[in-house]
Amino acid sequence: MLRLRVFRCPGCGEFIAANAAICRFCSRPIDAAAAKAAADAQDSENSGFRTKKYVRHICIGAALYVVGNLIALATRFAGVSEQPEYVFLTVGLTMSGFAELLYGIVGYIREC
Repeated sequence: MLRLRVFRCPGCGEFIAANAAICRFCSRPIDAAAAKAAADAQDSENSGFRTKKYVRHICIGAALYVVGNLIALATRFAGVSEQPEYVFLTVGLTMSGFAELLYGIVGYIREC
């Protein structure tokens, strides 16, 4: 899939396509070499942002997964693990944590 590369116009600050000859907002002429360099910098910034986002999903997912399993373990030792509200809580935390963790891992692998 071809992604449209963009950068901020040096005149007005709006995002424009890297292959544009003039800005569609302020009609300022765009130098092709400067546009390519600015689009490369924007791609790098976007990639860094996405990587941080996926790492955040991994951390939150791992924490939810661990907390869900710890609650399940604690309720098991306390003898209340068969009560529906505890089962719902632990299964919900564990499954949402695992889904978040999996989303983060897949996204991080795709990004790298």
